Amino acid sequence: MKSLSKKNGADACAVGLGASAGGLEALISFFRKMPADSGLIFLVVQHLSPNCRSMMGELLAAHTAMPVVQAEHGMAAEPNRIHIQPPQTHMSLFNGRLLLDVLTERQGLHLPIDHFFRSLAEDRQEKAVGVVLSGTGSDGSRGLPAIRKAGGMILVQEPSDAKFDGMPVNAIATGMADCVCPAAEMPERICEYLRHPRIRREADQLPSGEEADLTRILALLRAQTNVDFTLYKPITVIRRINRRMAVVRCPSLHDYTEFLRVRPGEVSLLYRDLLIGVTRFFRDRKEFEQLRDIIIPQIFENAAEQDEIRVWDAGCSTGEEAYTVAMLLHDHMVRRHAGKRCKIKVFATDLDQHAVEKAARGFYPDGIAADLPQELLERYFSRAENGFIVRRHIRELVIFAQQNLLHDPPFTRLDLVVCRNLLIYLLPPLQKEVLGLFHFALKDGGFLFLGGSETVMELSDSFIAVDKQSKIYRHVGCGTLPQSRKLRVPARPAPAGKNSYQPRPDTEKARQQFDLVRKLESQEAYYQKIIGRLSAACLIVSGEGEILETFGRTDLLLQPQPGRMSLSLSKMLTPPLLLPVTAAMRACRQEEGREVVYDGIRVSENDDGRFLLRAARLNDDEIFPPDSVIIALERMPGPLKGDGPQDGGGRIPDDEIRRHVLDLEREIQFTRESLQAANEELQTSNEELQAANEELLASNEELQSTNEELNSVNEELSAVNTEYQSKIMELTELYNDIDNLFCSTEIGFIFVDRQLRIRKYTPSVCRVMNLMEQDLGRRISDMAAPLLGDIEAEFNNLLMTRQKAEKVVRHGSDTWSLVQFIPYIDETNEVSGMVISIVDVSGQKRAEETLRQSSEILEQILEASPAPTMMATSEGRIRFANEMAAVLFSRPAKTLLELPLSSAQFGFSDLDGGQFPSGQDFIRAVSTLKEKGEPLVIRLKGGGGQEYFLCVNANTLNAKGSRLNGVVLTFTEVARQG
Repeated sequence: MKSLSKKNGADACAVGLGASAGGLEALISFFRKMPADSGLIFLVVQHLSPNCRSMMGELLAAHTAMPVVQAEHGMAAEPNRIHIQPPQTHMSLFNGRLLLDVLTERQGLHLPIDHFFRSLAEDRQEKAVGVVLSGTGSDGSRGLPAIRKAGGMILVQEPSDAKFDGMPVNAIATGMADCVCPAAEMPERICEYLRHPRIRREADQLPSGEEADLTRILALLRAQTNVDFTLYKPITVIRRINRRMAVVRCPSLHDYTEFLRVRPGEVSLLYRDLLIGVTRFFRDRKEFEQLRDIIIPQIFENAAEQDEIRVWDAGCSTGEEAYTVAMLLHDHMVRRHAGKRCKIKVFATDLDQHAVEKAARGFYPDGIAADLPQELLERYFSRAENGFIVRRHIRELVIFAQQNLLHDPPFTRLDLVVCRNLLIYLLPPLQKEVLGLFHFALKDGGFLFLGGSETVMELSDSFIAVDKQSKIYRHVGCGTLPQSRKLRVPARPAPAGKNSYQPRPDTEKARQQFDLVRKLESQEAYYQKIIGRLSAACLIVSGEGEILETFGRTDLLLQPQPGRMSLSLSKMLTPPLLLPVTAAMRACRQEEGREVVYDGIRVSENDDGRFLLRAARLNDDEIFPPDSVIIALERMPGPLKGDGPQDGGGRIPDDEIRRHVLDLEREIQFTRESLQAANEELQTSNEELQAANEELLASNEELQSTNEELNSVNEELSAVNTEYQSKIMELTELYNDIDNLFCSTEIGFIFVDRQLRIRKYTPSVCRVMNLMEQDLGRRISDMAAPLLGDIEAEFNNLLMTRQKAEKVVRHGSDTWSLVQFIPYIDETNEVSGMVISIVDVSGQKRAEETLRQSSEILEQILEASPAPTMMATSEGRIRFANEMAAVLFSRPAKTLLELPLSSAQFGFSDLDGGQFPSGQDFIRAVSTLKEKGEPLVIRLKGGGGQEYFLCVNANTLNAKGSRLNGVVLTFTEVARQG
């Protein structure tokens, strides 16, 4: 694998590796394949128990040539080095330096990987690489969108390759992963990605000649997604295309164009990459606090009772922002405006259908607990497996829909528009058009909430800044659609009339539709004129009692009540008609196809006219709702007589009607009393159930909190357990090595502690001592061991001197052993015991005795020699001299020992009178002449002025390591002067 070029810490790409349970194996596989000179910065973040010491650095160091260091606060992140997060900290990267935040107390979930990924994306931008490895839970998933937005690369370990697949599965579910592969393949993919020419060049403009290929790519996107990305900023589009080219390893834009043509799935991936869906709950918390504390109270103050508060979140992505606004609105209404109940409706739209569908489900991973206040999390979310679900009453407040903001019609009568970090990706003309759209959609006094890098541009007269830092504006004046949007929205033809005029459209199809609409409206106006001339007044009523349509003079039937307008039949009918109309509707619904006719109906106390009431069920469910009824009231000739209404032609006396009414009233009274009793019982039961439910909720919350803590502890224990297993394997190998060394060595070792109890021994000891396995733990001083002598005295001496002691001991008839007492030094540099080594030196002792005897024999032979004889070492020092030599030199033999041959006491010189510099030079001269077959002749000054000429003969002794090692010199007198 080729390595990348060397870079300094400020320019180097940084690889953040997030791991938890089972992550050690994945990290080892990763770094075994990563070159030591890649030029990359490696930062390892994992779940750690606050009270345990991590051995990750020691274990990784054995599998990589790169240095492994534990991060320190303020440390510079350097290339070709592995930095490991310490326990009980949150690590982040800022301006190339590592910052550590100590966790003083544990609140909510501890998500160090999400925290670090966000800082990595902010610091390195497109030079950030995020890697998610083995682990449980969802840590890391919430930080991946930040890396994607910055233009970095994201890799996730293949779940089947991970020991625990929780973190990889959740990371893949975000749809952010550029590569899903085993940990051992990741180094090659990272290096290939960073070596890609489009990534190394870091250019925001296309090379010359590639404009045509870019146009073809944008055309493929528009054909498959119906989105025209030519309206987006070119820099953003080019960066995202370059990133995808590096991920799929296409060398040129032309190759990537062909790649898109044959793989439609890559078009979808590029489309989602271009949309850059980055969001989270309470993103930019200070801005949302301003929205909560200042804007939302004003919205409720301006709303009347039962008004609908309408909010539009444009570009909602996966819905976190829309749910945040909905929770803030609901929380404010419940807590601060309990007396004023308003309807809340949040319209959340986005171009990405996949993101909209995910938002509508309302399921989010465990990581959102770090973004949400604990109070809102408990109130508005339900715990689910591996995450949280937005409660139903909040989901019902939000309507999610796919919408192209640049083409589809907007919402209207809005109190608040939230559009954060969407305009920055559009060209300035389109930004103006979208802002004009918001100008049209908002109410007078409504609010606009933009992102931190966005402004209202030239519309500062229509939007007044409420908080410039938070980018919150108030809309002033009524809005109108931008001119370009007016041309795209089809207008509905005005009602036909004498004074109405509409120009005919230009196209043939549009003219046909225009003529059809005019024809239908003319027919409707004609039918209304015919019905208006009839004397009957008609109503069409739904099965729920709502008035659907009216015909003729309905003032005889309907009498609107003061207050809020309603289409309920029971509230609109005149009181005298309420009973007969209700009875007629019930009768015609009980029997299919029956028409009910009541004659002699009175419509008011002051009108004695005679009216005929007809009611019939409408059976066409395709046109009208089920159980719809048509009711007609027609004035009949003649005054009202004593006879009552008829049912199918039969007269009903007034007494019978009154009796029927009394029966119905008694039945209603009995029903009311029964319902009241049942309601009281239900209320009592409901209170008991509510109390039990509250207890269960409290218990459930405690269990959920305990479960979260247990899951976190389990992750930490799994990570620590993996480290311990690796350490145990190393210790096992080390124990096997020591055990084999003990069994193979010929040296006996006994290990004792401070109480002189035997801890272990080698098998060789059993040759000189009677030790058995059951002696382990016994005090060695209590055992019969003459070979060792006074053990306690030896150990006390070691404690004082900390120096090794040794002695040679003879035991048996012909056995000698070298016994050494060595202090046992522990990791605290204290003497915690003693090591006794026993070495058999019997052979050495026998050899020394043999040499001693040989030396004595030689000395006796030399003593008996009639010639002056001396034995000297190879360095020229005298070791032996016989009596004849003592006579020659006129000195006792004992005084000659250890003197060098060059000593002035001898007075040796060559024939020319030159002195020998050293005894070794004397020996060298004798040996040299002997090799030539010539003797050495020297001059010796004797007593009385005499001078002797001596012939020196040398014989070499080769018994090294003993007294026999050296030269035997024999002196023979050849002449004398004086």
